[in-house]
Amino acid sequence: MPNTGYVRVTRQPITFRRIVLGLRVIHPLPSALNAALVVALAIVAGASFLEAGLLGLAMLGFQASIGALNDVADADLDRLAKPTKPIP
Repeated sequence: MPNTGYVRVTRQPITFRRIVLGLRVIHPLPSALNAALVVALAIVAGASFLEAGLLGLAMLGFQASIGALNDVADADLDRLAKPTKPIP
């Protein structure tokens, strides 16, 4: 088969292991703690429960994306220092 410069993408079945690895990439515990802190601070600052919940949800998304992007950016270092990370 000639090299056309394209990468062939094949679909793999979604397994429990893949779901767990996907969750590990977003660092769920620190992300949830950060979101909970934002909710608490927003309520103390006088926000309504709806506003505080929306802020917490937004922070959860921000933290999850930061955790995943950090794992991608540090993949070369983590491959040697932390081989158990979900993005080797």
